[in-house]
Amino acid sequence: MKKIYFNDLCVTISAKRTLGILHVVKNKKDTKEICDSIKNGAVLSDITLRGYPKRQIFDDILSSFKLIDAAGGIVRKDDEYLLIKRFGLWDLPKGKTEGKEKIKETAVREVEEETGVKKVRIYKKLKTTYHIFQTRSGWKLKRTYWYLMETESEKKLKPQKNEDITKAVWMKKKDAYKAISGTYRSISDSFLHIFE
Repeated sequence: MKKIYFNDLCVTISAKRTLGILHVVKNKKDTKEICDSIKNGAVLSDITLRGYPKRQIFDDILSSFKLIDAAGGIVRKDDEYLLIKRFGLWDLPKGKTEGKEKIKETAVREVEEETGVKKVRIYKKLKTTYHIFQTRSGWKLKRTYWYLMETESEKKLKPQKNEDITKAVWMKKKDAYKAISGTYRSISDSFLHIFE
């Protein structure tokens, strides 16, 4: 099962109906029509797509948008987790790859840049999330690779203001759970279990 988020909605590609309205897609043309409906604002609830091979449906959706690779992390220190606040919502540090940078390098760099934390180490790969969004230059699909990370850094956190980050804070597990449960659905659906 694959999930792709847009706004606060979700497209699930699954053999079984899982969320919202079921659409049976038979070919690339059907998938393109669904993508056009998303772009036109005609999809107003969660949908489940099933039909021709799931992997092909997923690939056809990816090819309908400009793909952007990004990476980020859930950083743990002792019994606390690092969260940021951006645009008034709690979030996890992440960002786009630069040049020929490897995904893991992106994840570490973005966490360090957005929060000021240092000496971040990756110790586990997490799931990859997919999110469709619109910019002035058109529709894009962000593929974000996530990692569980650790640090022992005592350096004072410094939110990256030029990225609209107003806070970077360490939170106890129960507070992080509450913050993540009220944030972007692509984050809460994917990672809330880590904070339970």
